[in-house]
Amino acid sequence: ITVYSGLGAIAQIPFLTCAFKSQNQVIDEPFCRVWLDPPWFYKQMFHPTTNPQFLGFLGLLGLLIYVAYLSYFVLIRLGKQGRSATGQ
Repeated sequence: ITVYSGLGAIAQIPFLTCAFKSQNQVIDEPFCRVWLDPPWFYKQMFHPTTNPQFLGFLGLLGLLIYVAYLSYFVLIRLGKQGRSATGQ
């Protein structure tokens, strides 16, 4: 563990209370809303009229593709070539 990761973990300790609040409490409290504003701003900038369910579908599709490629790498390619994935 580096010093920076330790400092980051310490800096996030006050925000742990937000994890145990209801959705409405998190939205209403400015201290917790700090974590929600950046993704909402990103959605407002790049996907203002897109349905949230469609964005969730795209996220799941991306996750499935990632898991498929990672599984291929770990189960097939890594087994054939060892730790060197370059093929040499």
